[in-house]
Amino acid sequence: MFMGEVRYMWPDITNPKAQIQWSSLVSALITTDFVAITRWVLKDGSPPDIGVCIPQQEFPGDGKKLDLMYWVKLPFADDDHKFFFPSLTKLKSVEGNEITEHPYLPTKEQCDLMDELVLGMDLDAVGRKPKVEKDSDDEDEEDEEEEEEEDGLAGRWFDPARCYNPVIHRIKEAIFHASVTQDPKAHPLPPPHPDLVKYFNTPEEIVKKVEGVTERLKDALDIKKVPARVRRKAAREGFAEDEG
Repeated sequence: MFMGEVRYMWPDITNPKAQIQWSSLVSALITTDFVAITRWVLKDGSPPDIGVCIPQQEFPGDGKKLDLMYWVKLPFADDDHKFFFPSLTKLKSVEGNEITEHPYLPTKEQCDLMDELVLGMDLDAVGRKPKVEKDSDDEDEEDEEEEEEEDGLAGRWFDPARCYNPVIHRIKEAIFHASVTQDPKAHPLPPPHPDLVKYFNTPEEIVKKVEGVTERLKDALDIKKVPARVRRKAAREGFAEDEG
């Protein structure tokens, strides 16, 4: 079971001896179909992380070969916990009899409405251009555009390849802004790029599409807003002058 991010590992590019030794290790692991279990210590005094090194050889061309490894963190025994949860679709009484009707068991109406809600929130259908039959005069278009139109992906709203991590980019923007700005208070960090916050809000097309089924699902599930509990302040009575 892998954990965390994947790291690339390669030898010192200025040390030919280290490159030869690294290449021999990678070739031996690939030949024997083995991986290497290692410990990773990020800095002095930090606890070690156990991980696996997966060898990889790439051939960019022109007789070149690139030997590298992927390092992935592995869990310790304390990181692997096994929990057992009761069934969500079957409920039994204390006597062991199966219960068919219960507030915890979904009904067919609730399941159908939930399926309709999930299908209505399909992001692949947002922003797609409808397929249009082409005339013979359009045969000179680029191949990439033709493939996108054939797959129905042209102009789609959600593209996993363009879905960036806003946290990483925002941190880098803040560091760069602080390094080139003498007075950050007078010149604060500008707002993030629109592409970074594009997926923060649900498309209006999806909201309108599932508005009706959402209200019906609320009624079927009997969803009610629970008022916030107000905690009473503890009475400070009965304390001496030097207490409390």
